[in-house]
Amino acid sequence: MSFSVREAAREAPTRIALVDDDGALTWAEVAARLPPPGAPPVVLTAHARRADVLRIWSLLDAGVPFALLHARWTAAERAAARRRLEAAAPTAQAVVFTSGSTGRPKGVCLSAAALGAAAEAHARALPWAPGDRWLLAMPLGHVGGLSILTRALWSRGAVALGQEGFAPDTFCDDLARLEVTLLSLVPTMLDRLLERGVAPPPRLRAALLGGAACPAELLARGREAGWPLLPTYGTSETCAQVATQRLEDPRPEGVGPALPGVSLRIRDDHVEVSGPTLFDGFLDDPTPEGSSPGTWYRTGDLGRLDADGCLHVLGRSDDRIVSGGENVDPLEVEAALRSHPAVRDACVVGVPDPRWGQRVAAMIVGDVEPEVLRAHLAPRLAGFKHPRRWARADALPVAASGKVDRRAVRDQLSG
Repeated sequence: MSFSVREAAREAPTRIALVDDDGALTWAEVAARLPPPGAPPVVLTAHARRADVLRIWSLLDAGVPFALLHARWTAAERAAARRRLEAAAPTAQAVVFTSGSTGRPKGVCLSAAALGAAAEAHARALPWAPGDRWLLAMPLGHVGGLSILTRALWSRGAVALGQEGFAPDTFCDDLARLEVTLLSLVPTMLDRLLERGVAPPPRLRAALLGGAACPAELLARGREAGWPLLPTYGTSETCAQVATQRLEDPRPEGVGPALPGVSLRIRDDHVEVSGPTLFDGFLDDPTPEGSSPGTWYRTGDLGRLDADGCLHVLGRSDDRIVSGGENVDPLEVEAALRSHPAVRDACVVGVPDPRWGQRVAAMIVGDVEPEVLRAHLAPRLAGFKHPRRWARADALPVAASGKVDRRAVRDQLSG
């Protein structure tokens, strides 16, 4: 298999490739409608709509480098990413952005070979069946959304396009109307579906559950309600999936064994990955540790492998916040808060939340109200990065090391 749309059209001309409210397109029809890829690198703020899917497939087919920006970013965030892309002039097949520890999103460079290896590994773990349709419910600015397109193209399967954004009622209508059989969810979405008492449609045969830690209790409730859930774990730097439970072996805990061709190990309690799905480096750091062939990439997550080789992810080794499947870098939010003249200092942490996994919370040093700071952040940061819980202090707590004691801040904001 390959990322050639024209090969897909020759091999499976009558097989459905794309379905939405305007009807269905076969792979032959997709090949005939591909837009010109354009001059590289192409920078897209892509949405779950037919024109954007065809554009991305066109770029993959032509091997033209492209970068995907998050649709929920502000204009300022998109402009900053474009400036970095212009300065770096990446040659990787795709660049996706993810939060890191540097105070701004990291640009992850993914080769066509890595994307292909990831699509093949996925297909070996969860083979596509004739007539399968995968609902594109993940943002295309995430590697999780892009991977739905690459998996479908690789396996000559179909992508289904419903309403953009998530609302339980319209989401379930999309599943039934578009005859969806495969799906990706984050725990927040599952929690809202269960809260509404929504049952899965009969045609749905698998739902990957990832993007954030899923409590065992939520997984159990979802399965009791009939959802065919497969917990999964992955990162942008590994082209999404690393480990996934299998349909034939559902487990009450853990995210399953490594995908075929991918190697996992735990070193100093950290999850490390090796294999052909690894990235080619970052936009601002082309040769980070773990991006060379044959090396191990340390993900930044803590975990363990059980006797059966099933991975259990125990949390982050850094302070990154994952809220509703969205990565939030505390340093980026702190910098935006400190740019307000009344804020002398700020500390941003994630606090536990039963629905969102974590919520963004901020401790502020300065005489300013949260409403004022919300208005200040509105043009600077995407809404999912805004603090939902606030506290004011005369000074931030300091640990023995002299650094801000984030644990103390978290404990206070979690109360």
